[in-house]
Amino acid sequence: MLYFKLAYRHLLKNSTFSTINILGLTLGFLSFILIALYIHDELNFDQMHSDGKEIYRVLQHETMENGDVRNVAMVSGEIAVEARQQYPEVYDATRLTEFGRVTMGNDPQNRGYEHLIVADSNFFSFFDFKLLKGNPSTVLTQPEGIVITEKLAQKYFGTTDAMGKVVWMQDKDMFVAGIMEDFPTNSHIQFDLIVPREAVRTIYPQFTRFYEPNWASNSYATYLKLKLQSRESFERSLTALVEDNYPSDKDFRSVFTVQALDDIHLHSAEIQDYQINVSGFTPFYMYMFSAVAFLILLIASLNYMNLSTAAAFKRTREIGTRKTLGARKGSLIGQFLGEAILLCLISLALAVALAQIILPVVNDFTLKTLSLASLSVSWATIIGLTLIGCGVIASLYPAFIVSKVSPVDAIKREIKLANRSIPIRKILVIAQFAVSIIMISSTLIIYRQLNFVREKELGFDEENLVTVDINSGILRRQFETIKNEFLKIPEVEAVTVSSRVPGEWKQFPIASVNRSSESIGENMIFIQMDEDFLDTYKLKLLEGRNFSNNGADSTKVLLTRLAVEQLGLDNPIGQVVEIPQVMFGGRIRQSESPLRLEVIGVVEDFYFESLRKKMMPLVFGYHNNPIHVIDYYTLKVRTRDWNQTLDAIKNVNAKFDPNNPVEYNFLDSKIGEFYQSDARRGFIFLVFSMVIILIACMGLFALVSFSVENRKKEIGVRKVLGASAQSIVSLLSREFMKLVLVAFVIATPLVILTMNSWLSEFAYHVNINVGTFAISGVVSLFIAFATVSFRSIRAAMANPVDSLRSD
Repeated sequence: MLYFKLAYRHLLKNSTFSTINILGLTLGFLSFILIALYIHDELNFDQMHSDGKEIYRVLQHETMENGDVRNVAMVSGEIAVEARQQYPEVYDATRLTEFGRVTMGNDPQNRGYEHLIVADSNFFSFFDFKLLKGNPSTVLTQPEGIVITEKLAQKYFGTTDAMGKVVWMQDKDMFVAGIMEDFPTNSHIQFDLIVPREAVRTIYPQFTRFYEPNWASNSYATYLKLKLQSRESFERSLTALVEDNYPSDKDFRSVFTVQALDDIHLHSAEIQDYQINVSGFTPFYMYMFSAVAFLILLIASLNYMNLSTAAAFKRTREIGTRKTLGARKGSLIGQFLGEAILLCLISLALAVALAQIILPVVNDFTLKTLSLASLSVSWATIIGLTLIGCGVIASLYPAFIVSKVSPVDAIKREIKLANRSIPIRKILVIAQFAVSIIMISSTLIIYRQLNFVREKELGFDEENLVTVDINSGILRRQFETIKNEFLKIPEVEAVTVSSRVPGEWKQFPIASVNRSSESIGENMIFIQMDEDFLDTYKLKLLEGRNFSNNGADSTKVLLTRLAVEQLGLDNPIGQVVEIPQVMFGGRIRQSESPLRLEVIGVVEDFYFESLRKKMMPLVFGYHNNPIHVIDYYTLKVRTRDWNQTLDAIKNVNAKFDPNNPVEYNFLDSKIGEFYQSDARRGFIFLVFSMVIILIACMGLFALVSFSVENRKKEIGVRKVLGASAQSIVSLLSREFMKLVLVAFVIATPLVILTMNSWLSEFAYHVNINVGTFAISGVVSLFIAFATVSFRSIRAAMANPVDSLRSD
């Protein structure tokens, strides 16, 4: 208690020192807590299930004709049924499948589109998602019943007490058979509407046709509860089970494995899922954010160490007096530890309070629900002990250094041990600025890459394009008439229809394309469009002709230049290509005989997807081609009043289809969404870079103060002999600029290694150039020089008589 009382008095007496130390530690602790909460949330994905350690998802790894391996999380629905019956280690199984979206709502003016998931009747007994209303064992057995989340109940009924109420869905009246809690944000399963298998047939009679019992289909996300003894043995048995039941007229080229529930969130980047994980969070980011958290904490601790040591030598007479009066080494160390613990507790309390205040802003930015209350006792304990422990450990260095000072030297203020500590302190500053340079350089590279993907020419004109979803048969069947109605809007310059659009946020149909009579099997994106697509998107036709407005073009296709090259077509116009099968997400639709199509034109290449992916070749079919159906109108709009124009677009939609509200998107905004997660992480890096730089500046300020304190006599003598203030500032700054240069040399290869790994996630990216490091080096030198100059100028302007008299 005595040590804490002395520490309290010392902190009050040295308010400037205490404020700087508390600020540095608080910033470090706050950053560590926020990153720890983020990582805790990522690591705790799908942890809400009591027997989650025994839940596995079935994966299929299929080798395609061209040798590529397709990893799919959608498999045959028969696997769940047979595996449970044949394998004793499988004690439960359930299946999920997404079947598009459904129009929902009793009020035609306030209807919306909801993604529905079709689930087996044991969904709520298999998973631990909380059902608030309804019987878990029967809620998913009603032929006209649905289960909705609280959010959906509030949206369509204005209350969460919607049990038993009727709701209009796709021209059918369904009733609410159950209400569940909103899915946790850290669950890979994210839907608001669950429909039993029996009920989906009421809404979509064609469901059975698409999800028929077939061992060769890819229709269901299948989850098994397993008591595994040998994972490899079970996977071999599972593969053999499918192979034994596979249709005899199809080639079996697959291997089946199981993926632990804990691994789904972070280890599904190469897996085609029934849901698209747009966050892109991978183990790489986990390691990177963890490293940043500990580096910030390390720098905060080193900064505290530097400040404490610099301040400690100002207390040498106090320490010498106490030693003369009999104080032991242990008591002096105890005093320093008491001060450190008190400072850490104050800083921790402030950091927790600040975290609580800014978490709503952080959650809005990260789209998460981070909360200090969500931390488990073990996590909270580890974080608290880590933070306080770092502060205490950092205090040991100055405590041991000063406790070794002899009483005579302390009273004379002649401390030789201090000079021995300078190399260590220089190393600490080098480490601080190396980390600062790493963060500055990494942030610059991230922003260069984001600017690159935003500004790169995609090969088409994405400006002023509005896409309108086709969400009903009426809008699809009468598209020619509706196009003409859109064109009557004065601000609409052009209109086209297509099955998919560039920057697509849905899954692409991937066609296996063969050159006539040859089995090349090249995978290509298949798009259906009308004759106005090329003009609306300003795509260049290199040779041949465009589609004409007649039904005869249903057997014709256009290819991009890349498609022509991959198929090896020297003279593509007039040649025939074959499409034996098309993949829709995890599902494969195979024709009884390959669809033969004549090439009538070649289009310049353009980017249809995110720049994270390598450009794929494209095949364009006419809108009446049997492979797919049109799904979008795209309108080229020039307007000064977007509200008025959008109202006109809505009126056209309502004129033809009053039951389904218009759904539109600005194409350039949707393309930008591909990189929103990267932009968020770039901003996070920028914030933490600023925190690290601020803390590093405090550390540098401490070292300069330490140097000035030890060279007061020298500075005084130099000034008496005529040295200018400028020469003294230059003298004091020179050695610290060298430290920053050393830090730059150390940081550069680390930045290259780390950021090359991040850039490899993009098929198209910037190069790491000298300019990036030049900017980060200049910024670091400027920051260091400004910090050193601030303290050095004060020393250079001081009256030399005062410093010589004090010595």
